[in-house]
Amino acid sequence: MSAIYGVLGSCYQLRYPESHAQTDLDEAMTAFQEAIKHPDNVELEISNHIFLALLFNQRYHSIGNASDQSASLENLRLAVEIYSQHVSSLKPGKVFSSGINTLIGQYNRTGHIQELEQSIQLFQQLVQLLDGYPEALPDLLVTLASAFQILHSHSFHPGTIEEAIEYMERAISIGETSGQATAQAYHRYGVCLRARYQHNGNQRDLQAAAEALHRAVSLAVPGDPDLPAYLTDEGTVVSDRYNKSSDINDLEAAISSYQKAVDMLALSASDSVLCWNNLATGLLERYKQLGSLADLEQAILLMQRVLASDEADPKDQAGANSNLGVALADRFESAGNMADLEHGLQAHRRAVAICNPASPDYAMYLNNLGSILRVRHRLNRELKDLEEAILIQYKSVELTSPGSPTYLTHLNNLANALLERHQIYNEESDLEESIRIYRKVVELSSGSNHLLAISNTNLGNALFRRYQLNQDPIALEEVEKSYRLAQSLTDEGSLIMDRLLGNIGNVLHEYYQISGDQKYLSEYRQVMTDASCKGMLTDPVNILPMIKQWARYETARQAWEVAGKAYAYSLQTINQLFRTQLLRKHKETWLSEAQGIPARAAFARAKMGDCNEAVLILENERTHLQSEALLQHGADLETLRATRPDLVDRYSSISARLSSYQSTELDKVNTTLDLLAMQSANRELEALIEEIRHIDGYTNFLQRFTLAQIHETAGPAPLVYLVVTPEGGMAFIVDSIRVTLLPLDQMTESALRGKLADFVQEQINWLSALTNKNTDQHQKAEATSAWFSQLDEITGWLWNAGIGLLCEHLNAAGITRGVLIPTGLLGLLPLHSAWCEDPDAPTGRHYALDSIAFSYAPNAQSLQRAQGTARRVAPTALLAVDNPDGSLRSSENEVQVAAAGFEQARVLAGVEATRQAVIEALPGYPVLHFSTHGHANWEDPLRGGLLLAGGEFTLADLLGLHLQNARMAVLSACQTGVQDVTLPDEAISLAGGCLQAGIAGVVASLWTVDDVSTAMLMARFYDLWKKDGLQPAEALLGAQIWLRDTTNGEKKRYFKTALPEFTNQRLPSSAADAFFKSVVLKDDNQRAFVHPYYWAAFTLTGV
Repeated sequence: MSAIYGVLGSCYQLRYPESHAQTDLDEAMTAFQEAIKHPDNVELEISNHIFLALLFNQRYHSIGNASDQSASLENLRLAVEIYSQHVSSLKPGKVFSSGINTLIGQYNRTGHIQELEQSIQLFQQLVQLLDGYPEALPDLLVTLASAFQILHSHSFHPGTIEEAIEYMERAISIGETSGQATAQAYHRYGVCLRARYQHNGNQRDLQAAAEALHRAVSLAVPGDPDLPAYLTDEGTVVSDRYNKSSDINDLEAAISSYQKAVDMLALSASDSVLCWNNLATGLLERYKQLGSLADLEQAILLMQRVLASDEADPKDQAGANSNLGVALADRFESAGNMADLEHGLQAHRRAVAICNPASPDYAMYLNNLGSILRVRHRLNRELKDLEEAILIQYKSVELTSPGSPTYLTHLNNLANALLERHQIYNEESDLEESIRIYRKVVELSSGSNHLLAISNTNLGNALFRRYQLNQDPIALEEVEKSYRLAQSLTDEGSLIMDRLLGNIGNVLHEYYQISGDQKYLSEYRQVMTDASCKGMLTDPVNILPMIKQWARYETARQAWEVAGKAYAYSLQTINQLFRTQLLRKHKETWLSEAQGIPARAAFARAKMGDCNEAVLILENERTHLQSEALLQHGADLETLRATRPDLVDRYSSISARLSSYQSTELDKVNTTLDLLAMQSANRELEALIEEIRHIDGYTNFLQRFTLAQIHETAGPAPLVYLVVTPEGGMAFIVDSIRVTLLPLDQMTESALRGKLADFVQEQINWLSALTNKNTDQHQKAEATSAWFSQLDEITGWLWNAGIGLLCEHLNAAGITRGVLIPTGLLGLLPLHSAWCEDPDAPTGRHYALDSIAFSYAPNAQSLQRAQGTARRVAPTALLAVDNPDGSLRSSENEVQVAAAGFEQARVLAGVEATRQAVIEALPGYPVLHFSTHGHANWEDPLRGGLLLAGGEFTLADLLGLHLQNARMAVLSACQTGVQDVTLPDEAISLAGGCLQAGIAGVVASLWTVDDVSTAMLMARFYDLWKKDGLQPAEALLGAQIWLRDTTNGEKKRYFKTALPEFTNQRLPSSAADAFFKSVVLKDDNQRAFVHPYYWAAFTLTGV
């Protein structure tokens, strides 16, 4: 009867995992209880008690009844007690092993350590009972060692692993004596020895573990289900040995073991997650040594597979997250994709959050988190990242035993963090502490070539910093010694070799500076060429600062040809980093590294006599974001639609997807889904562009802008690329045939920055005075006077620094129109209002716009598109936004004047001018007029914009629109032409955004403008454009000169003619009446708006 009940109980027990029905579990327990009541033999009775122990334990964890936990342990105790009465006739290893191992496994999954400890006590009783029966002990000893190992995996107490090793050594000793040695025993022994090695770092334990695990693999029979676990753990120990020896053969052997294990397991196998994790670790290390991107990508896929698996327990998840974070950080350094860096940081934070703080792995996960925080700090310059990293690195060192294999790595990274903090605050204590730690790591890492190479490199970096402070040549020799030793220990294919060459280059350059010996200069240039050629492809993140420094050195000694080469490497590296980014904010991060480089590269090219290449650099290596937008949305595909509408539709669809992705915030991006979708869209667009280029007539479709295209764009008016560098300025004047260089030696970067700092500060003081309720009228008047004086100062300086020379040159050539393409910080200034004294002029000054009708453009490519739109779209209808918040007194009159020039006009006034209403209406009108408040956001340019009813219309909103039929936008608001100061070469502003969105021409302002004078200026602009038929650039120029030069009396007469009693009405009567009244009380002979503040803020960008 016992056997029948036992079979019935087993059936219910087997059905329960699928059904999850509590009745199945209860029925199984009832059946085994009945079997115990009707014992057939002692062996079955013991087995039934063990099964009941398992079932009670299972029900306890299902419903939480404490009595079930007690019953589980009581049945296990009874099994031991019954056995003790029949010890001479039974083999407990066979009787107990399956049930006990299952119970142990359940304890391992649930983490209820108290139950496991009580079970261990019972197992130890069994071992004592069997002391006289050695042939029966091995299986039980292995089981007991397993229990202690599991206990160690939860408590991490060294004593538990010592107990496990003691039992394993007894089991193996007995097994070898009796000829019963098993693969399972050697496997468990090897795992326990490795756990002890992780605590003490003793090489004898590591070697013994490797031998035991190799024996386990050798003893395993074909088809053994445990063989993948043996292979995985053997690979782990060989990998540990590699970490000490740096022998690539050990690494290859570890990867081979991991790969065999993975190949043996089904994707759903519970052990597969550990195999995937370990294989990924090995591939990552091989990538670091040999640089194979295939290894890196396979490792990332394996980690993502682990994290998606239902079989991954918290330990697996923590390990996979940490490995994924390391892999993504490695991929970031190889390609510079900021999304990888951010998601790598998130993965490391998850690893730390999941891991048990008592685990030896916890310190390692902390160390990895600290390392990636330092990487992000080097890019975003946010001190909170570095300070968090330092705290974390200290904690990781504190939690790591000095004998641990990872201790020196953690020390090394702590020193790295301290050295970085020293470079910010110049605290000598941080520098000296980092040197002390590096020396300690070098002293103790003699067994590992890899760690020794890294620690010597880092020691060299710290010593070089000390040399920079004290200029001691003896110290420089020690720097070189450290770098050279690191070089001798580093494989040629290693990813750190190019960085190391750059460091050696720094030493060679210092030797040249000290001695003047040309051999050092030649060696330096060769080393930097070698480092740049390979490093910009394999390690662009770290090699870029070294290449930029090289370019600066060569520029300082006016070695223009070598400087040109170094700048070319810099630009290639930045382009590569830019192209790999998926999100706009990440693109901007790398573009910040490019600021000023195109100007300096063009300057070097010009000094070499190659002005054509200089112009191509200025055209194609700036304004990347705008060029990318033109690539996605500005392509002229209308002629292709007639023959291949499918390609045109695909192009539009992919472009829309990319726009949506690139404006996404990072925290809304899912690593495995959205990033893959973004990458896929990028690849689709690239493939489609290539497909279009194979169609007749589209060979040059969306290629980089050529010199021929630039000359073509300059046909209506020459283009003037303006450059400022530390060495001086240049103007590249491009007409339809040639490029002419005009040196502007006085326009240096330092002079510009000094003038601009004063200009911006006085503007800020003035705006603060106007908006502060506690500022009295006298203080406001003083602030206004200071701001006006500063505006006079900087515009006068602009004339003397080079704009005057430019005007004279253009006038001498008979040129009256020109398009300014200012680079860098020049884009913040009203270049058209540069002036010199002229007693014969009505104002006593001659301004640049008196000589040349200047307009502006970000680059020739956007201007060419604007020219095409202007030819295609007629300015027939107007959409106007009028004073959404009701604060502009002259807005209604201004809008009336604007609307009067159009047969069709729609005005959204006051509360009607909501963001949604404006966005919906914009595509239907070729001319747009905004009379409202505007502002530039210098911290986040995309959030700058125009005030509407109940919200703002931001630059980010504008960039999301594609206005293919918009001829002109007039942004009669404050600061709508001000560009981003952090990325000046990108010309990011509302005006530039309008061009990027498809509008052909934009009138915008560079500062906060006067309400009345602006309304008058706009009235005159529309008068000249729509009624006199002038082009927008000439109309704006005419309006500015009119506002500036006409006396108050002349303005009265002009507006008087528009009043109802006069027949020749040019303006709406109500507007004319308001404008007339604003000047009627002023002195007729004075010019109320003569100062540049009133008229110079407005520019025309585009055509």
